[in-house]
Amino acid sequence: MIPEIGRTTPFDFENLDLWPGMPAILARLKTKAGAPVSLEGAEGTAEAAIEKVYGREKHLLWPRAVFNIQKLQVDATNGEILIPGKNICFKSTLLLHKLPGESLGAFFVASIGGGLEERARSLGAGGKIAEGFILDGIASEAVERAVNLLHDFLCRTPGAIRKRFSPGYPGWDLAEQEKIFAILGKDAVEKNTGVLLTGSCYMKPEKSVSGLILLGV
Repeated sequence: MIPEIGRTTPFDFENLDLWPGMPAILARLKTKAGAPVSLEGAEGTAEAAIEKVYGREKHLLWPRAVFNIQKLQVDATNGEILIPGKNICFKSTLLLHKLPGESLGAFFVASIGGGLEERARSLGAGGKIAEGFILDGIASEAVERAVNLLHDFLCRTPGAIRKRFSPGYPGWDLAEQEKIFAILGKDAVEKNTGVLLTGSCYMKPEKSVSGLILLGV
């Protein structure tokens, strides 16, 4: 059953596991480091170090999300994605390429709060650079896990397209993030997730994601 169309709705993460999994975190750390992770101590393995840091800091996770399902209509002539009944349109070559003529889509903002990123910075500033690096990687994967949980919930309906896109992807300008916040309502986003959008279209806390999940016709 699809949630109500046009209403900004909080998503409940209660009893859902935010642990992103060891392979995802290791891959994130290796990509950021540019080389395989090599950490001393913590029984001599990266896996043990990750488990130790996560176990100690996971209480700082504060997952929150809101979504708003809208009808989407492609205006191929003007190169726009229209939302019938709203004075908002998106200009995105990415969405134009991926969307059918008409469909449903869920605009969303999700976050794990600022606790982990603040703790990661504090560890780095205190000389515990490796632990700060690990925690930042955990936080990045944890917010992806949160979005994936939201994605799975919304795409339980038959015929769901199961594709997700975010402003900042090639073909969708970051500035269009403002329109997502306008659809959701900036006050509703802040109240339910604690996320603020800066004048340069970046979100605070940093471990936050906005975007569009395609749900099908």
